Amino acid sequence: GEVGTICRDYCFNGNLIMRATGDRMLLSPPLVVSKTEIDEIVEKAKRAIDATAKQLGIA
Repeated sequence: GEVGTICRDYCFNGNLIMRATGDRMLLSPPLVVSKTEIDEIVEKAKRAIDATAKQLGIA
């Protein structure tokens, strides 16, 4: 739904590709990924989720 779409847009704007399926977010990281890259993915996802919550007034 709407929440997933909002979060997906924040992800895209933050250079993170995630797919919204309803109000769930899906991520398919590469099969070979470093700890540093995982940390970067998590940080970008957190920023997108926080921005979504703020926009919806639940942060």
